[in-house]
Amino acid sequence: ERCYRRARHIVTATDGIRNRLLERGIAPAKVTTIPNGANTELYTPRPFNPVLRAQFGIDEGQFVVLYTGLHGLAHGLETALEAADRLRDDPKIVFFFVGDGPQKPALQTLASELALPNVRFHAAVPEAELPHILALGHLGLDTRRRLEISRGTLPVKMFSYMACGLPILLAIEGEAATLIEKSEAGLVVPPESPDDLAAAIRRLRADPTLCTQMGARGRAYVTAHYARQTQAARLEKLLRKTVDE
Repeated sequence: ERCYRRARHIVTATDGIRNRLLERGIAPAKVTTIPNGANTELYTPRPFNPVLRAQFGIDEGQFVVLYTGLHGLAHGLETALEAADRLRDDPKIVFFFVGDGPQKPALQTLASELALPNVRFHAAVPEAELPHILALGHLGLDTRRRLEISRGTLPVKMFSYMACGLPILLAIEGEAATLIEKSEAGLVVPPESPDDLAAAIRRLRADPTLCTQMGARGRAYVTAHYARQTQAARLEKLLRKTVDE
């Protein structure tokens, strides 16, 4: 609290965080929201790489449900594994988890206990390589546990997926869900509901035209509203103004 009040200016990543600070008595003029975004020059739609597909154990023609990033406690990726369990009889659907985090060993153990044939794990990769990994996906997945803190998140991975032209599937409530619904760039299902998650994956797999349309809308939306380059320029302008005051 003391740090907030002594700060010359405060930058928040979401409106939810900003609103909580205002509720604590911080002056509105002192708080600016500059949300997460994506480097739309790095994250672009890339051609599918069959060598990478084979390297990661993904069969030709499989529909890849891709998750990249932190495997954390709040992400609730157990729900994704439970959805994979419900989809185990469809050999054309595979879940590909790329990244690391404190929950990853437990997730790998759960996948082993469930004997899931449709789940692949891979370690985190340098950011420069990530767009090539994203090109293997047919949809970008993000999940959260049903926690109040999750409602105020705008995940970076969501913007990276969108910038690469992937349709989005969110099991998240709050600001991220509102953005996806507004941009028409994907589907939103309730958190911690593997049945709803599995049903959404089936729907997207069955409609490649819808996936293409959602991916194109997501790329256009991020380019127009959440390009990292634009956000950096806004932050630079704010910093210069604050220093000059």
